[in-house]
Amino acid sequence: AAAAPAGGLAPRWQGRTLAEARRAVTAEFLRGYLAEVLTATGGRMGEAAALAGINVRTLYDLMRQQGLRKEDFRAADRRAARPPV
Repeated sequence: AAAAPAGGLAPRWQGRTLAEARRAVTAEFLRGYLAEVLTATGGRMGEAAALAGINVRTLYDLMRQQGLRKEDFRAADRRAARPPV
């Protein structure tokens, strides 16, 4: 993280209230976490939900909020599983 200038906030936080900054960091974390879980499971929703410790419905809701689609992670899984030509 960048050091805060003397007497001010780091550029990342300038112009944001605590609540705004918290929402931004939470959304950033959540999107990254879900993407990693979905990548690790090849987009398999039941496995992804179990790995995250949540139910499948909650996973779908969180994915929708973050603009993530399971198909994007399934395609990556199929490409990785395909033997080289």
